[in-house]
Amino acid sequence: MRTIKINNENTIEKVKNYPVGEYIYADQENKEKIFEVYSGDMAAGMIDTLSTMYKLAKAELRNYFTLEEVWCIVRAFHSTSYEPSEFKPKDILIIGIENCFIYEPHDELSQVGINTVIEKIKTLSQFQCHTLLMMYFEFRNNNFGFEIPYNEIKRVFMIEE
Repeated sequence: MRTIKINNENTIEKVKNYPVGEYIYADQENKEKIFEVYSGDMAAGMIDTLSTMYKLAKAELRNYFTLEEVWCIVRAFHSTSYEPSEFKPKDILIIGIENCFIYEPHDELSQVGINTVIEKIKTLSQFQCHTLLMMYFEFRNNNFGFEIPYNEIKRVFMIEE
């Protein structure tokens, strides 16, 4: 049994309501006690599931975007935070890219048409869009300073040219 301390009431409710097959609350009177005992395992299962789904969705995005298209995404989100509970991931991507190219000057690498990038994003599922945003943060969290490590962009976004 894994132990994870959950302090946030909203998170506790999400873990309680997450559909898992192993923890069937047959005894409704002891539902809270059962949850207390197994909540760590349930939360760990949610994390494991999210991690697995992220890897699967990331693999689906292999070579989906060109370096130039990913560069548009990187530029659009260079100083953005992401909270998926407020807006849908697809909307965040589209609005971020449109705003970037309305209000900021373009560089040579980002001359690729934003319509091409946006049309590709529109074909993605919400989870694939979430994954794309997580890939961006995976790239950004490597903290490269002012250098633009194109090889790292290719590695994280799985671009094989």
